[in-house]
Amino acid sequence: MNKEWNEAADCLQKAKQARKYYEHLEAQYLEELKRLSGGHPAIGNIYELKAVIRLGSIDYKKIPELQSIDINQYRKAPVTNWILQERITLPEMAQQ
Repeated sequence: MNKEWNEAADCLQKAKQARKYYEHLEAQYLEELKRLSGGHPAIGNIYELKAVIRLGSIDYKKIPELQSIDINQYRKAPVTNWILQERITLPEMAQQ
């Protein structure tokens, strides 16, 4: 690719590294707040901490009544997601 692409890719890589670092810090501080709350709802500073329990997913394959029904007809419209994967730089690619 061209120079502009490489510069944008370098900036993206740095941003992703920074995000990982701050996400790790965020997780550490969240665990600390949970520990300090003693497992109970808590409010302090600008935060409110509470547990929200979500029901588990339904395993449709285990429902005998649905075995003969095509549930795909009930799916919503497809969604397009872009995926950017990190890759190892191959020596022959580094020269481009």
